Amino acid sequence: MNLIIKRVFTFIFIVVTLFFIGYVCQLYKHTFIKLSLASKLNIVKNPSVLYLLSPLFFWIASRTFLFKNANGPLMNNVYTLFKNLNEPNTFKKIIPFSSLLAAVASSLITIFSGGSLGSETIIIYISILLFLYIFNSFKEYLVEINFENLLYLCYIFGVTIAFKSPLSSAVLVLEKSLRENSKKIVSNFIFCIIGILIAYSLVDKNKDILLHRLCHLHTAHPIFCSIHF
Repeated sequence: MNLIIKRVFTFIFIVVTLFFIGYVCQLYKHTFIKLSLASKLNIVKNPSVLYLLSPLFFWIASRTFLFKNANGPLMNNVYTLFKNLNEPNTFKKIIPFSSLLAAVASSLITIFSGGSLGSETIIIYISILLFLYIFNSFKEYLVEINFENLLYLCYIFGVTIAFKSPLSSAVLVLEKSLRENSKKIVSNFIFCIIGILIAYSLVDKNKDILLHRLCHLHTAHPIFCSIHF
């Protein structure tokens, strides 16, 4: 009976944690978009100030090299996690929590400085690492779940939040599991379906936030008149 209760609690815990992480990802994306728009407006309104401050902001953003694996091709770190599925605690060594915070801060500073970046990689990064750190912190109260299932779950959750395509996410689970010769294809898929459903319930299916905001600004300022979608 205690095992049944623990399994139910674990399921509820995973669902609640994913909703929380989804909120964090949406908050990051909204902040990313606001800073991007502010940067574009500053180019027109205060070009001289931005010209002086941009090098400083870029220098601050580049300080991520002081944190382990917080700069460079971040997705390579994710691929390393998939190559070390038999070592469930390796994520702490590869990407310390401070490195996650540094990567998030650096991306926001860079975009505000006028840099050209996408938010997708950081959203996937947040989804994976935040979930693994939270789950690891409460693991003694939860049913033990294979690390591969957890990694696929939070990875596909982040992909769905970032790209808003549940069907593509579902195909990606099967494709990646088959390519990696996984013995847990079925369980990976079941876990990921939960993540996909929760992620898709959180995103705006009707419109993309960036396009919606830019369309409002299109008639408000000439700088956006040359933007084509």
